[in-house]
Amino acid sequence: SCPFCGQQSSEVLDEIDYHETAEADLTLPNVHGILFACQTCGVAYPSHTYSVAHFVVLYQKTIVKLDRFQQTLLSKLRQWFLKIILKNRSKWFSLSNLLDFISLRAFLVPPLGLCPRGLRVLDVGCGYGDFSVVFRSLDNLVESTEVVPTFVKRMHTFGFKCYHGEFEKIDFGRAQFDLIFFRAVFYRTRNPSATLDAAKQVLVKGGE
Repeated sequence: SCPFCGQQSSEVLDEIDYHETAEADLTLPNVHGILFACQTCGVAYPSHTYSVAHFVVLYQKTIVKLDRFQQTLLSKLRQWFLKIILKNRSKWFSLSNLLDFISLRAFLVPPLGLCPRGLRVLDVGCGYGDFSVVFRSLDNLVESTEVVPTFVKRMHTFGFKCYHGEFEKIDFGRAQFDLIFFRAVFYRTRNPSATLDAAKQVLVKGGE
């Protein structure tokens, strides 16, 4: 059933085998997956989700590739480009939005209403922390979350406060955030409705 509204009136949008996906590790078992569209609320959702215990295994191939990529000049240029796009993302007419358009929005930088400076930002599912680094370079106070211990340790090495675990199970204490940032996260979130409810609890009034 739909993870948002709970209804079972869904249609099949697409089907694919795990081994056919770009991030597939062929040493792992193949799984046939289906992408559904809820006919009640319109949300698309997959037939399978990853268990937290297996994220480490599923991401092992990605971690090795990212380790290599981080050492390249292309990685530095990518971060520079991300910073330029994010810098004035909140302005309707800006070089940031022009570059985002020219790059076909391939970097998945979200549209922002808030000017990304002086904010308390939470980067959910931060991965290697590229966006955390960019947000911090724009004078924001940045914290993050991750389910993969390797990524958490890496964030700590770079001086970030990074919470380990699924978002809705993390105790943030009295922390409140102006901007909660999900990039390439929801399609891997096991309980997206609970995740959104938890996000509302730690979002300041007027936050995004």
